[in-house]
Amino acid sequence: MRSLGSLLLCLVVALAGCSDSKQAGKKDAKGPLEPEQRFGNDPELVADFGNLKTCVYRDGRLDYSCPQLKTLKRRLKVKARTAERRAKVVTTLVNLLESRRELTRLVAADSLFFHHQDPAIVKAVRAALEAEKAPTVKATLMRQVCWKKSGWTRQKALALLSTDEHELVQAEAATCLGRFRGDTGARAEAVVEALEKSLAEQRSPRVRGNACASLGALGADESVPRMAKLLSDRAVDWRCSSALAQLGSEAAYRALKAGVGRALAAGRMPAQHVSALASFSARPFFEHREVAELLGSIARSRKLSWVARRRAVAALGRLGAWADLGLVRAAYVAARKKKDVAEAQRDGDIRVEEELQRQLAGK
Repeated sequence: MRSLGSLLLCLVVALAGCSDSKQAGKKDAKGPLEPEQRFGNDPELVADFGNLKTCVYRDGRLDYSCPQLKTLKRRLKVKARTAERRAKVVTTLVNLLESRRELTRLVAADSLFFHHQDPAIVKAVRAALEAEKAPTVKATLMRQVCWKKSGWTRQKALALLSTDEHELVQAEAATCLGRFRGDTGARAEAVVEALEKSLAEQRSPRVRGNACASLGALGADESVPRMAKLLSDRAVDWRCSSALAQLGSEAAYRALKAGVGRALAAGRMPAQHVSALASFSARPFFEHREVAELLGSIARSRKLSWVARRRAVAALGRLGAWADLGLVRAAYVAARKKKDVAEAQRDGDIRVEEELQRQLAGK
């Protein structure tokens, strides 16, 4: 029989071996390690990510003026210049998509923009998007996967637009769907239907505005009636007027002209309405005289912002509507007799008058 001392010695050796094997397992197995500690990471980049604690973000927007973030971005740019170092950058960013810190995941996702064509990156970002819970990171990942158009991306964007609970994610999904111009049949119908549903049902101005912009990008002329209804929606009116201008169709033009007329009567008009309407000037259906009169009324209106009035004056100059510009100038000359310089400056009249002089000088 073995002595008690020899038995204890064997027990100590066995326990030591077991402990060593556990340590070895921890070092060799990727799973137990934190993403920041994984093999293949770039130590300098990991350190830079660790220094981001003082940077802030709101509504998914990074503070790009943060010195620590600037340092990280510069280092990423330098390291991506050679294939070998770029591979290490990609490995590090992919690993950090699984970090416990939301800010780290957000910056890692945001930094993948220049690598979205890499198949390994596409796979990693898709997996991260499926697992992510934080809206800020999820929206950023949605933006990244959308740069690689595919059936998977379309279906994911449709799903997030209709089911996700956060407006950041829904808004990014709506923007993503605007990239699928060229789809036909059922695919195109599904995308347009989802965006139109967002216009009608979404409370978030961010989502409605992005949906309107995407319908314009898709060339969805059938959506003009729904888009036109939002021309009087203060939260998204300018997004929809720009989208109608992007469509460029006669239906979009007529809807926009009617919307501009209503805005003029209401005494509130975003300056983008003016630019959008003037953008149709080269179209064969453009009604030069009617639009010139409408722009003249906008330029003379005392209720509208000076920005909208100045854009109307500039548009009249581009149209060569000199008689209408003359009427506008006469109105401002008469108004100046009742105002001092300070009042004219406050109301923006002086800026409009400067634009009038510029346009008439080029006659």
